[in-house]
Parts: sequence; structure tokens; C-alpha cells
Amino acid sequence: MVNGKSTADDDVLNLLADSGPLAISDIMQHSAVTRTAVHERLLRLMSEGLVERELVRGGRGRPSYRYSLSPKARKLAGNNFADLAAVLWQQVLGIEDSGHRQHIITSIASALKVLYADAIHGTTLKARMNSLRELLEKRRVRCEVDSQESGPTFTLRDCPYPELADVDSSICEMETSLFSQLLGDQVVLSQCRLDGHSCCEFGPNQKRTIRKTPITV
Repeated sequence: MVNGKSTADDDVLNLLADSGPLAISDIMQHSAVTRTAVHERLLRLMSEGLVERELVRGGRGRPSYRYSLSPKARKLAGNNFADLAAVLWQQVLGIEDSGHRQHIITSIASALKVLYADAIHGTTLKARMNSLRELLEKRRVRCEVDSQESGPTFTLRDCPYPELADVDSSICEMETSLFSQLLGDQVVLSQCRLDGHSCCEFGPNQKRTIRKTPITV
């Protein structure tokens, strides 16, 4: 479920997890909506990489599709590690040597960059920010890219790591490092929700850039 609230999409995903693969007619019996509505919902879930379909041929009837959860969806279904992440982050923060602690935080950001780097494209900072926006929105994190005189800004409406942010604001340092590495430009956190702002906003550091050559598409 998303944000603890059941949605129609979640109902379909849960049904496929429990009983799939299923035909559209099977899903209709459980959802009490039209065939068109079920088909559109499945197409949307397929576009998000959460549902797969297989063409089934058999008998004299017309071939039909059977729908099932994708490996991505099954991985997300078991991705409830907030408590574990919070404990691990507390262990990082418990490292007394500040230099060593900062090295660990930067290493975490670098490891996350490896996971996300293929999704970032563009020859300008704004284009790469838009790639980052698309990446986070697929994870249901609301964000925006705007243009300012000093350069483009990246605004987070939702915190990607709310449980960790409740533990310590150092997660913001890791996030800033991650965004800088992904975007190929040093960005700074100009305002933060933890300081009472309505959102977190990242912008280019005018004093330094990580690299001078842009990322090619």
C-alpha cells in the first residue's frame, strides 16, 4: 500500500500477488469495475514496471493475456526496512570519529549513486534535474524543477527518507552528496523541512562544480 492507504492499484497488485497470473475477466470479478477500467489500470501498472503479461494460446478460443506481478513489484512488496534503516543510521551516527563518520556517509551516497546513475541523462543541469525528478516520482516522491537567476533549483515536496530524517538531520548531508554526484554538479541545500520550511530546496553551488564537462545523453 502507498502511505498506509489502500488504493485501487494496490488492490490489483495484492490480488495478483495472491492469485496471479490472472486474466482481465478474473480481475473484474474481484474489482467490480468495467473491463475498460481494469485494462487501463493494468496498462498503467505495466508502464510503471509493476505488472507483466503473457500471451496464452490454447484450445479453439482467441489467445488471451494473463497478468502477473513483475519481479520489481515483488521486491517492493518486501521492501519494508524502515526500522532496520533507522537502526543502521543510528549506528553510523554513533561513530565518534567525525572524519570516519563523514567518510561512511559519503560512501553511502556513492553506493546509491551507482544504483540510480543510469536514470540520469542530459547535457544541462536542469535536464539532469528533470531526470532525477522522474526517478523520484516513480518512487512516489513529489518534486519539482524550477528556473532561477542563479540557476535551476530542485525542490522536494516529500522527504525520500522520512524515518531517517526523524532520527537525525545528517541524512540531509547524505542526500545532498547523493544529488551532487548524480547531477554532476555540486548542489547545496538552501532550505530544509527540518528547519520549518514547507519543502527542501537544492540549488547549484556557485563556488564549485564537481566536473566541468556535462553528462552526454
